[in-house]
Amino acid sequence: MVRSSKIKSFILKHFILIGSVFLWLYWILVFFPLSIYVTALNQFHDIHIFLDDWIPFRPEWLSIYLLTLILPFMPAILIKDRRYYLHAAIYVFMMITIAYICFIVFPVKVRRTVPEISGFFSWGIHLNHFIDKPVNCFPSLHVGIAFGVALALGRVSRLDGIVLFITAILVACSVVFVQAHVLLDVAGGILLSFGLYFLYLRRRGLKKKSRKLIVRNAYALVFTLLIFLAILFTIYIFYLIDLKYKIFFLR
Repeated sequence: MVRSSKIKSFILKHFILIGSVFLWLYWILVFFPLSIYVTALNQFHDIHIFLDDWIPFRPEWLSIYLLTLILPFMPAILIKDRRYYLHAAIYVFMMITIAYICFIVFPVKVRRTVPEISGFFSWGIHLNHFIDKPVNCFPSLHVGIAFGVALALGRVSRLDGIVLFITAILVACSVVFVQAHVLLDVAGGILLSFGLYFLYLRRRGLKKKSRKLIVRNAYALVFTLLIFLAILFTIYIFYLIDLKYKIFFLR
C-alpha cells in the first residue's frame, strides 16, 4: 500500500515530464517501424505539384528542421498546470495517431535531392536521409506538431504563442527546403493541427484558471533555445568526428 502510494505520488509529481517522454517515444518508436512497413508496401501516391518545382533545395534550412526534435517536449517545458498539460498532450497524441493512420491508408513518398557533402549542412542532409526515409509524409507531422504546440501555448501566453507561431512557420518552410515534404504535406499538417484544435483543445483546460497559473515564465523559452543549441552542437561534433576519421558518411 505504501509502495503504491509512493508510485502514485511520483507519477503526479512528474506527470508532465512522464507525459512528454511518452509522447516522444510514441512518435519515434512507432514512426520508424511504420516507415519500414510502408516502404515494404511499395505503393505510393504522388502529390507533387508544379509549385514544388519552384522551391529550391536549401540544406542550410536543416538547422530549423531539427527543431522538430524538441517540439514534443515544448508543452512540458512551457506548461506547469497538469490539467491543461493533459489536454494538450491528448491533443498531440490524437494528431500523431491520425497521421499514422493516414500514412498507412494514403502512403506518400517524397522526391529527394542527394547533395555532395561539402560542409556541415550537406552532411546533415545525408544523416537525415539515413535516419528518416522518404515516406510517412502526408500529413506532415513536423508541421502539424509545430503548429499544434503553437496553438496550445498561444491560448495561454501571447509571448509564447507569437514565438512558437513564428517557429512553426519556419519549420513549415524548412521541411520543403530540405525536401522532407512537399507543399500538400505541409497543408495537411496545418489542417490537422487546426482541425483538432477547434474540435478538441479550444474547449478545454481554461475554466476558472488564470493563464499565469498555467504557463511558466519567459525564461522557459530561453531554456528551450539552450536545449536546441546543445543538440545542434552535439550533431556538429559528430560531423567533426566524421570529417577527421571518416566513419559515417565521408568514407
